Amino acid sequence: MTTIGTAATDDAPGTRRAGRPSPAPAPVAVDAATVGPRPADRRTGRRSPVGGLHRPEPVAVLWDERRRRPSAFTWRGRRHRIDRVVELWVVETGWWSDQTHVSRSYWRVEVDGRLLDLCYDRLNKAWSLERTLN
Repeated sequence: MTTIGTAATDDAPGTRRAGRPSPAPAPVAVDAATVGPRPADRRTGRRSPVGGLHRPEPVAVLWDERRRRPSAFTWRGRRHRIDRVVELWVVETGWWSDQTHVSRSYWRVEVDGRLLDLCYDRLNKAWSLERTLN
């Protein structure tokens, strides 16, 4: 297993190798109190029906090298075990200019019955929790 954070080594982009595998994290519920309120629409002031975060928040990700996917992440001081990866997609655009270049991998994951989007920014070698979906 490899811990992925903001520092990088030569293992893989954006990864740090842990000295030894840590024990499996205990499942932790991600509830509305932990995530916070849904963002409001700026025009109407009403809450978004989808939910989410006001802005992306940094997280540390535990990477399962054998399965090539995140297995857990730490957010706001709490570890959350990823039950399953639902979807993976990549956004690669603006490559023709350093000012507009974006290179990110998104992982839609399920954590205790909730769907969350994790993002790995390949250029900054950093993970973030982008939004919650339910």
